[in-house]
Amino acid sequence: MRFTISAATLQVFFASFAVLPHAVWCQVLDVGFIVDVSGSFNDDIASFKTQAAEMTASLTAAYPQVQFGLATFQDFPLGDWGSPSDVPHRLVRDLGPADDEFMTAVNSLSATGGADIPESQLTCLYQCITGEGLVVPASLDGGYTIPPNMGFSWRDRSSRILLLWTDAVFHTPDTTTNYPGPTFDEVITAANDLNAVIEETRRLQDIESSSVRITGIQSPGAASSSVQMELQALATGTGAVAGEGGLDCDGDGTPDIMEGEGIVCPVVNLDSISSVIVSVVNETVRVISTSAPTSAPTSAPTSAPTSVPTSVPTSAPTEEECPRCGIPGIVLFGVQIWCPRTRCGLFAKFIRSLLESD
Repeated sequence: MRFTISAATLQVFFASFAVLPHAVWCQVLDVGFIVDVSGSFNDDIASFKTQAAEMTASLTAAYPQVQFGLATFQDFPLGDWGSPSDVPHRLVRDLGPADDEFMTAVNSLSATGGADIPESQLTCLYQCITGEGLVVPASLDGGYTIPPNMGFSWRDRSSRILLLWTDAVFHTPDTTTNYPGPTFDEVITAANDLNAVIEETRRLQDIESSSVRITGIQSPGAASSSVQMELQALATGTGAVAGEGGLDCDGDGTPDIMEGEGIVCPVVNLDSISSVIVSVVNETVRVISTSAPTSAPTSAPTSAPTSVPTSVPTSAPTEEECPRCGIPGIVLFGVQIWCPRTRCGLFAKFIRSLLESD
């Protein structure tokens, strides 16, 4: 038996394929949690520990290839910025599945220190994105070193989300003299240009580059307007903005974030932190999945490319090539489909799942 898929049918199929569930488009999803562990975060961390299993189970069900990472921050233990035991960036668990190791990492968190109100959110974000490391000179209150390679191990082709959870304003060299951390612009640039250093290699390998979307969770008790503005700056600067219809963070049926605003959800009740995190990730995935690859055509071609043969081979394969071909009830047929190269892998996988189903 032989059948042909016409260009018109293929065009209809592509239209359907474009609206497949997010899990199809974002099969490889990397989610990094950046958690404030300064002294004011005791209640938040307790809620995180209680609800982490529920939250990761929900996200894993929606995105089977999701991985989770965890990093924390307080501040530099220099001057009046932080307490003596503070750490500006700690990679607690690199990206991996929601396994016992991840839960152990979550349960290891405790809140202490912080000294003054602003904290080192930007330093932690920058190191998670780049793994660049930092050496603060000894002339600055004895100095401090963040070793290199303490960032998340992002996967090729992954959709990348950083979820920053804090209740404090940000320390930045723009407003604090001699502060050693990066600026907002430097963090946003690092997130948007994550793959710039290997862009040529990725182009040659036909691997799409991927930026990091920075989203936010604003805890109760935060200096609401200032913290929200800073989180919004990071979200909008990295393209993490709510899509059509906005985002309902608390599930009351009313959008808390309007279309085009940064994906930053306020938490009113810590008992709902799991659902808020899931909402933030789902909305960010929706934004990523509805951003069509720039190299993909918007419609199917009306004719096959000249380099692709227009008919299937007429000779049957050998037993070695197709061991199942001689089995009664097995029908041999061929299908040739043109598709945009950036979508062929997912397209072929979907076709295969149809052909293998009853």
